[in-house]
Amino acid sequence: MNFNDFDALAIGPVVEKVSQAFDLYWNSEQSYPIEALNSKDVDSHAEFLKLEQQLYQNDVKSFIRAHQSYAQLLADKRMADFLYWCDGDVLVDHPVKGTDYPQDVSHNLAKLLSHAEQSILLSSPYFIPGEAGSDALVALADKGIDISVLTNSLAATDVAAVHAGYKKYRKRLVEGNVFIYELKPDAKQKQRLAFFGKSASRASLHSKVFVIDEETLFVGSFNWDPRSISLNTEMGLVLTCPDLGKEIAHRVKNNLPYRSYQLSLDSKDDLVWTEAFRDKAARVYDSEPQASIWRKFQSWIIGLLPVESQL
Repeated sequence: MNFNDFDALAIGPVVEKVSQAFDLYWNSEQSYPIEALNSKDVDSHAEFLKLEQQLYQNDVKSFIRAHQSYAQLLADKRMADFLYWCDGDVLVDHPVKGTDYPQDVSHNLAKLLSHAEQSILLSSPYFIPGEAGSDALVALADKGIDISVLTNSLAATDVAAVHAGYKKYRKRLVEGNVFIYELKPDAKQKQRLAFFGKSASRASLHSKVFVIDEETLFVGSFNWDPRSISLNTEMGLVLTCPDLGKEIAHRVKNNLPYRSYQLSLDSKDDLVWTEAFRDKAARVYDSEPQASIWRKFQSWIIGLLPVESQL
């Protein structure tokens, strides 16, 4: 699986806030030293040698070249030309999930979305908005706000159970003029280096990015699903950065039609998937494209179970 991700390199005062967030976790009562989870004596040197041999048995030249290239970029004074200077802050859940914490991720993100005036672009690999979330998105779309959601197709997702929860809401969203895109499973980097197995044969969305009015961004670990909202402890950066926001939004929108399937309704009010191409006519599917019968069965059977709160 080739995970399509999105990373942010942060410089400045926000770094100290990130450090404080990690300290909050390392020093919390919920954190245990790794030794507490192992009852056996481990020969660290022998384990290191085994790992070293495993690395040498694989071709790591491409990784080394990429690392050296990135190191040169960091050392180059011209790197400032690639940076966007803007206001930034950290959102982070408390180690004790559910604690009334001012930097809580889900509640602060909900506030940001509710204040949108023009557009919302969401990238969430696991997207299960629930009844309340679906209603909120449709209500924003009714106000004339352009809302686009990118998530995984059934063929691309690495967790079919999550898709079972998501598919309950997509028709409601499409009917409410929310644009839904599902990533195609095509892995473009066929020769991507793989240390522990064959190279990637299919792609899966992994980036969690929210762009609001093309000026406010959230980049972090938060998926819009019950697990991220209620169970997991998440973290991310909120950036007020119009130049960067516009560039990301425009790049994503220019590529979305060709990297994903767009959902819509046909004349019978059924969902269809449209695959666009740059050099030929679009293709329309009336069921989950490129998904195997087994995957469809998995999604269907899990959808019958009352497990959405755990997804």
